[in-house]
Amino acid sequence: MKLRIEVCSYTLLGSGEGSGLIDADIVFDEFGIPYIPARRVKGILKEIAQEVCEILGISEKIVGKVFGEGGFLEGKLRFENLYIENYSEIKDELEQLKNTNEWRNLLHRENIVNYFTTLRYQTAIESGVAKEGSLRTFRVLKPHFVFIGKIKRKDLLSPKESAILYLAVRNFKRIGTSRNRGYGEVNASIISDGMDTEKAIEILLK
Repeated sequence: MKLRIEVCSYTLLGSGEGSGLIDADIVFDEFGIPYIPARRVKGILKEIAQEVCEILGISEKIVGKVFGEGGFLEGKLRFENLYIENYSEIKDELEQLKNTNEWRNLLHRENIVNYFTTLRYQTAIESGVAKEGSLRTFRVLKPHFVFIGKIKRKDLLSPKESAILYLAVRNFKRIGTSRNRGYGEVNASIISDGMDTEKAIEILLK
């Protein structure tokens, strides 16, 4: 299966580390192309699947079977990092262009990073004045980029397991830091899953 995520707003998808003057940076490949780590996506989908079970009033045991239980049970699914749409073709083209005199000096890693991202700043305010030393700099993804990643199955999913995965992806709307402040809006879908919301709910409630 393939998971598709479209970034619909500026997204504060921090790597957990800073770099230079940036307090929270994004994960990039060697070219400067951003990607979304598999563990982060899997963690969010698992949380959403648990919420779906709670809303429908069904057991959460199915969530553990699909996504695993930390350190105790390995799930049926293995997620891979999500890369920009047409990532392989883009990488190949960058490799070729870097070997030409015309483009060599333009395709620095920092230029590629700046194409996909921008900087946002945040500071604390006290009595109407910026608090000294509180300025923070974050790198955010620009909206409208699409990321694709594979979901591999160790075993076949039962109809109910397929349904809970579908509903988790269908309800995946936010990712990253400051999700409640307008950042990190996404549109997620499983490519060619053959399921719809009504059918998935019906299967789970049987």
